[in-house]
Amino acid sequence: MLKKNKIRKTILNAGSGNSISINDIINLCKDKFNLKIKPIYVQINSKEIMITKANIDKSIKVLKWKPKVSIYSSLLSYKKFLK
Repeated sequence: MLKKNKIRKTILNAGSGNSISINDIINLCKDKFNLKIKPIYVQINSKEIMITKANIDKSIKVLKWKPKVSIYSSLLSYKKFLK
């Protein structure tokens, strides 16, 4: 007889565990994709979260998973994929 597995719902974060600014992402994209873009800056809302970093400890523990690729490497792979 088959045993029923109990599926437990949980929330997991995905990310690199490192912070990166929007400006850094824009500059990486401009550099890797030869984009000629200029960000448009607007007034910041006082309730806006300025710095975030995904806590991936639970993902590492539950999934036995760790990120292996940086944002930089991901962009290079994506650029190759697009060609």
